[in-house]
Amino acid sequence: MTMKRGFKKVVRTRMLATGESYSVARAKILSSDKVRCVECGQYYTEGDEVDSQYYDSPYDYWKGCHQYCLACWLGVGPKDIARTLKEIEQEETSQS
Repeated sequence: MTMKRGFKKVVRTRMLATGESYSVARAKILSSDKVRCVECGQYYTEGDEVDSQYYDSPYDYWKGCHQYCLACWLGVGPKDIARTLKEIEQEETSQS
């Protein structure tokens, strides 16, 4: 895996959030250990999106990749879609 310059930011962000050392945080990110998304509860691999277009600006996924899956970070996760569908149903009901 080619490391982008933002990868160090991810490691440092994880260090601050978990209290882990740099080498431990880096190893966990690069490992295949699954992380559970705090929003939707789905499991994902933290280092999978390092080369993604969403990792750096304007999406800055590096800031939340140790807590959120990419879909939830982008606002299109399972709970976001359920909320949107519920809002649409409520609007349609109120217009009837």
